[in-house]
Amino acid sequence: MSIESQFQSVLDSLKKNAPNLSPKIIPRGYDDNNLALFCPGKKEKEHLSDAIKKNEPTVCDTKNCGLEAQLTFTTLWSIQIQSKTYVLEGGQYLCPKCEKCVSLEKIITKSSDDNYIESLKHFASVNQLQDSDLYQSQRLYNDAYTLQILTCSIPQFKVAVRKGNKIEPITEGSHTVEDLLTILFNKDKEVNEDSSDDDDDDE
Repeated sequence: MSIESQFQSVLDSLKKNAPNLSPKIIPRGYDDNNLALFCPGKKEKEHLSDAIKKNEPTVCDTKNCGLEAQLTFTTLWSIQIQSKTYVLEGGQYLCPKCEKCVSLEKIITKSSDDNYIESLKHFASVNQLQDSDLYQSQRLYNDAYTLQILTCSIPQFKVAVRKGNKIEPITEGSHTVEDLLTILFNKDKEVNEDSSDDDDDDE
């Protein structure tokens, strides 16, 4: 079995067993906090930031969590190993517990932390794992860490976004705020509220 096939097999297992909240696998040199880089100008960068703040819900987006807390916006990416492509799939708002669970660094490198077990319990709970001894949760994090190491050994990934069933390249300044919001929230946002109101009045 090739390395790519092994990678895909482990990745599929991770997705199957942790469908609601999964550790992030990030290629070397990629920072998913820099979405503003994809906007063409300063005003659009500010517009994107404002829109993300405006759409913040009151509870965590993670299925089976629903915790009311100060939320952090994070992006969702997938890895297409055969084409060496890092694909922006969407975005979500996470509570502190879920945010910690998606961070391999916060889980793997701090296994002696007092909150380590609590994080594993939260991970198991939101993914509905029958995991009383937390063995499965630990194994999934170990699998994710293996995928992270393999990902970092690949020299360069292409970056793309998913639009419906299509995957298209994304580069600095290539997408408008409207484009990014549609991708991040999987639906059109009212970026221009005045025009939306006018359309409603015309009906």
